[in-house]
Amino acid sequence: MQTCEKCKGSMLLDREIDMESGMSLLVFVCINCGKRKQAERAPIPLIEVS
Repeated sequence: MQTCEKCKGSMLLDREIDMESGMSLLVFVCINCGKRKQAERAPIPLIEVS
């Protein structure tokens, strides 16, 4: 489990989705203060185009 640098609270894994661009990104979200920290290097596409 990750610890928040701001408030030392616990961080959970969450997925952010951008419906306009069709990309998603895993982030850590602090359950205490709401701070977000990127967990992946880059966003990934939601749909694979054939």
